[in-house]
Amino acid sequence: MLDCKQKAHLRRKLKAEDRWDEFVDNRERLKQKSIPPEKAWELAYEAYKKNTVPEVPDAPAAAKEKPSSPQKESSIVDLSKQFTRDFLDATRNASITEIVNFVFNSIDIPTVRPKDAPCAGAWSLLQAVQRDEQLKYQFYTSVWPRMIPSKSELEKMTAYQDDGREELSVIERLQREFKKEKGT
Repeated sequence: MLDCKQKAHLRRKLKAEDRWDEFVDNRERLKQKSIPPEKAWELAYEAYKKNTVPEVPDAPAAAKEKPSSPQKESSIVDLSKQFTRDFLDATRNASITEIVNFVFNSIDIPTVRPKDAPCAGAWSLLQAVQRDEQLKYQFYTSVWPRMIPSKSELEKMTAYQDDGREELSVIERLQREFKKEKGT
């Protein structure tokens, strides 16, 4: 078991390596799997030292740690998206449109990495939406539809788009002038 000083030292070390958030995510996922907090710290720390993904211990070992609480079926925690050396640049900013588009385009992509996100908030939102089916449903039904332009907005956008008419008229005029010069 790690004491307070060891935990503080580890926290400083992980922050210096930009791996603290990753460690916390691993630890919290273990706790969500009914692992006691101290055991979750220990497992996340062991995984950090080995540069691996922490595993949920089998039910008998977990039961020894805390016999009074019922344990869920044992399984391996999939933290491959979180446990990576590719970190976010927290100084980057992105528009709401960029963030929502990133989440929409990345929800079901297992290989997306933190460095692919336009900003830290986009990565955080993606992780939340991927973890929570209700939030995913809300994203698709409430957030994403608001990003789709209305018919009138689409018409306004196309009204200002260059369709090349001006360039075609210039080309035609140049061709006529060239023919005139060539013919004289």
